[in-house]
Amino acid sequence: MTSDIAVKYFGNGSSDVAVAARNAVGNFMTIDGYRFRAIGVYSPISGSLFNSLAGSGTVVLPMSTYDNIAPGPIDILVIYPHDPNNPDAAIAATLAALRHIHGPQAQYTTQNGVQALGIFQSILSAVSVGLSAIGAVALVVAGIGIMNIMLVSVAERKREIGIRKSIGASRNDIVLQFLLEAVILASIGGGTGLILGMGATIGAASYISQQLGTVIIPYLLLVCIAIVFSIGIGIAFGMYPALRAAQLDPVEALRS
Repeated sequence: MTSDIAVKYFGNGSSDVAVAARNAVGNFMTIDGYRFRAIGVYSPISGSLFNSLAGSGTVVLPMSTYDNIAPGPIDILVIYPHDPNNPDAAIAATLAALRHIHGPQAQYTTQNGVQALGIFQSILSAVSVGLSAIGAVALVVAGIGIMNIMLVSVAERKREIGIRKSIGASRNDIVLQFLLEAVILASIGGGTGLILGMGATIGAASYISQQLGTVIIPYLLLVCIAIVFSIGIGIAFGMYPALRAAQLDPVEALRS
């Protein structure tokens, strides 16, 4: 039985699953006039896949017992192989047993959970590549925007650049100044996106955890990647405006 059934009927007013499980195992319960002895309790698991097999409010009966209670055709068999790394052997053994019982002409449709998981991972990888491509385009567009802003800044601050050069500032000083400004602009944009992205990620992870089980997300790695990309975009697209500012002639800059 599932943990909620154990808590409801054997918890004695307590919501402690461990206590309810100890009380349930070995005791009896009556279902539709039939008396059954509990031999185990599922651990609390949250997930749509688990719910489809043995979800909340479920009591699992042996096949022979169920067939005596409600005889009839069987639509589906769920088999857990002893060796999870070799499901094909379990499928072959199952088909051989069924054909031995029902004849060699019997036809069955099998579904390998490992193959289904592989297909899901392939789809997820394709989606990841697509999202990465979209993200790369967005980064390039953002970088071009930063470069345009810095070029406008250089054009409007020629006199400031000329004054700095006239009092001894070197080209490296000018390059460093405008690179820092570009990195700060990129970091502000990256920080805003990081906050919004983390909020969406936390919300999505919470929802997925309720539906499919615990989801592990490397938040620290995500933050580090966002910071590195923000700084990289600032440097890459801020270099040209910084070099252009450093190459300005101080006399011409002062005349502007």
